[in-house]
Amino acid sequence: MENGAKALLIAGAILISIILMTIGIYVMSSTSRASEQVETDMKATSANVFNSKISQYFGKDVSSSKVKTMLSIIMNNNSKSDHLVYVNGYYIIR
Repeated sequence: MENGAKALLIAGAILISIILMTIGIYVMSSTSRASEQVETDMKATSANVFNSKISQYFGKDVSSSKVKTMLSIIMNNNSKSDHLVYVNGYYIIR
């Protein structure tokens, strides 16, 4: 009888450890999905902020000074980008 009780205790411990591992995996996957959603939202917000800086210059009747200002804003933004390298007067994507 002693061996049967030990076997039940071991089986119970294994069952509890499987349940705890399942809960841990579920929490990790739900956290991963949430962080991916936050990253997607941040990228969209960043694009909207940049587009709002230059969208005011769009249209048919745009003066040359507005075009120059828009190009200055774009070039300034490109110089801060990690993905672009300025070579011989051109921005090249890494």
